[in-house]
Amino acid sequence: MKYKVIFPVKYNINDYQNDNIDVNIILENNNVYFATFFTLKNVIYMMEKESISYFSADSMVIVKSLSKDNIDKVVNEAIQRGELDSTFSKIGTIKEIFDTDKSFTELYDNLGNGSN
Repeated sequence: MKYKVIFPVKYNINDYQNDNIDVNIILENNNVYFATFFTLKNVIYMMEKESISYFSADSMVIVKSLSKDNIDKVVNEAIQRGELDSTFSKIGTIKEIFDTDKSFTELYDNLGNGSN
């Protein structure tokens, strides 16, 4: 299954092991999925910063690293394991989410992979 990854906010990760980022996954059938990728260090950091005993987030995916290579690996693995719908939240179609008539092939992949 072909997919592209788009970051709704500019990819600006300073510490691959302690940060989080929103991720859109676009499929060739024009469906768009969403998740926020967190590292374990980032979850602990935010809990300590806010002095809270728990942490939760809608559409949360915990990853080892926020490098682009690892993000691609996580998305690919979820798709290959048939876990896309349980790992990410389906949020709409390309037209609905990006308000564009562009097709899957016309969208830029922020991982620089072209089309997976």
